Amino acid sequence: MSERLDALSKATFGRFQRMQIRMQIENLRNRLGSVARVQAQRRAEGWKISETEVPFEFSEGGRRFAGRIDRIDARENPENSPEYAVLDYKTADKVSPDYVEREHLTSKGEWKNLQLTLPKIVQLPLCGRPAADIYPGRKISCGYFLVPKDLSQTGVQMWDNFSGELLDSAMEKALEIAGEISAENFFPEGNPPFYEFSDVFGFTYSE
Repeated sequence: MSERLDALSKATFGRFQRMQIRMQIENLRNRLGSVARVQAQRRAEGWKISETEVPFEFSEGGRRFAGRIDRIDARENPENSPEYAVLDYKTADKVSPDYVEREHLTSKGEWKNLQLTLPKIVQLPLCGRPAADIYPGRKISCGYFLVPKDLSQTGVQMWDNFSGELLDSAMEKALEIAGEISAENFFPEGNPPFYEFSDVFGFTYSE
């Protein structure tokens, strides 16, 4: 990965790179080093990368959903059929032991992020839907391959308590969002986190 990084940086920024670029490249190299260690450990645990950049498309409730799954790992199980793990790569400033769940659900159990569900529209949880179509009847889990600033926290975190009920709930939310998009209802509930753009656009938030 380090050699590949050098080749990409040279192709993108040329042989003689500014100091700022070189510093970012070395930062990336350190992150890739932590990823490599985690990947080696995961391989030792029996997981193999089965598929990457997997496109998917399915219909639900009269809507068509499409996206791409970052990665699917597979592990042979001597006692049962193979199991699969849907993974989404994620960089972050800070992570917690329940980072995956907290990224998607509020403390009240309401959806705030569907990224792991449907890739890109409802990604992590909805990724489970097309993965189930690809591997029918198999055990499928989902999670993040985390690469935070604190490299000691680099690792794979699975959503251990993700269930079929949560997937159904995520699908309902995805359909609700798709309906709002079709109706061109883009106004957020309550004030968005950042909306002081009047100086940029020349009109106020209410306008």
